Amino acid sequence: MRIQQFNSLYAHPATKQLLRKAMLTSESGVAAGTIPQHLEEIITNTVVRLVPELAVPVLRFDNQKFHEFNRLTGIPSAGSAMGEASTTPIRRSAYTPDSIQLKIMKRKGAVTGFLKDASAQYLAQPASEMENHIQSFGFDLRTYYLFGNKGADSYTFDGLDVNIATNRTNLSSSQVPTDLSLLDAMVDANSRRQGQMHRKVWLMSPELLSKFSSLWTVVRDTRAASRGTSDFEVVGGYRLEAYRGIPILETTGTRPVVDMGTVVLSTAGTGGTIAADTYYIRIAPVTWDGEQVSSAASNSVTTSGSTSTITATFTAVDSALFYKVYCDTVDGSETLVKVVSAFTYDSDGTPTAEITSITLTTDPTVADTDSVPTHMQDDVPLERDPGFNQPMEYLILWDLDEFQGLGKVAYTNTNGSRFRGLITPMEVYNTDDNFPFLLKSYCAQIPAYEATSFIARGLRTA
Repeated sequence: MRIQQFNSLYAHPATKQLLRKAMLTSESGVAAGTIPQHLEEIITNTVVRLVPELAVPVLRFDNQKFHEFNRLTGIPSAGSAMGEASTTPIRRSAYTPDSIQLKIMKRKGAVTGFLKDASAQYLAQPASEMENHIQSFGFDLRTYYLFGNKGADSYTFDGLDVNIATNRTNLSSSQVPTDLSLLDAMVDANSRRQGQMHRKVWLMSPELLSKFSSLWTVVRDTRAASRGTSDFEVVGGYRLEAYRGIPILETTGTRPVVDMGTVVLSTAGTGGTIAADTYYIRIAPVTWDGEQVSSAASNSVTTSGSTSTITATFTAVDSALFYKVYCDTVDGSETLVKVVSAFTYDSDGTPTAEITSITLTTDPTVADTDSVPTHMQDDVPLERDPGFNQPMEYLILWDLDEFQGLGKVAYTNTNGSRFRGLITPMEVYNTDDNFPFLLKSYCAQIPAYEATSFIARGLRTA
């Protein structure tokens, strides 16, 4: 029964009184044993996310550990005019070889024999649990596509956040768009590098898409109006599906949904090379939903001497894969200085625990170039607007060309059957009363050419 029908039927006081008189309670010793229990066979999913990013890259299989390719970095130089009897000089193009190491992605699950048999009438538990793991695998891959950082975690590959260097902007003021000029500027930057004919997509949150749709103010509705007795009835609402021919994909990986909790800063006088000063530090988790709102501003620690260390302690954030560290000696001027993995690993690369602290031993105002290359060093923390409580978020124009874009994902795991072969499910040898399985993918995003894509950070919807 629909909730509206239920409310309508049982809202009347007299009806409610009849129900009270006729009702046996389900308390123990009253009528609990007479009430049959029926378990709904459709499971309510509370971890739904939009993950269109997995469907758009070009997936290329090959038996390889390193995906090798050449970059054309220069064409023969200018100047073709010369004399009739001249000797034509030889000019050459310039190529730079490059390679990307494929990374190992795995996760294991298991269902006990008892659970398998006890739930057989309800659902095929091993298959259901495998689907849940595939869903988590998809969330992981999406986060690596967008925010992977091998300088922070050597077991991951670099994603768009690291790869896009040429066209990257932080909107430090006027973050709320008032027109579509930002979209035009992003497309123009792509077109200047001959990206007009490339496959491309916009990645933006549903909220940001609604904001841009509202800015499309010239709309002519040519549908016939339904005529009533005296009024016109028109179906309202419109939404941009594409802009300048580029499809818009709604994603949940570019807009924060949580705020980083309390970060406690402490210092030790030995063990590092940090000079005496006051340092303002903010931490931002990168989760399945992308980079989140950073910890509170004005959080500082004062060091002494010249051999200090600084430790930031916090509660691990659910589904975090990385943490970004922002720092400066001036409150409110913090910029990105370091990205770290959300996990610790043993010597074999097995994840052992989630981190709950980050220790800095060198000048925290100097960026770690392994995890924060030059083009990321102007990044500022994502915050919420104090009036409307709307977070700053990402807008991405992703060029999907294999050779002049960032649209290729190479993989080498055979017999892949999920996500167009990218993920391979396999059974694991059974040694106990359970049914184990393993999912794997050996893959990496290939940064063939980054200058046709664009990242804008700091937009808000209000």
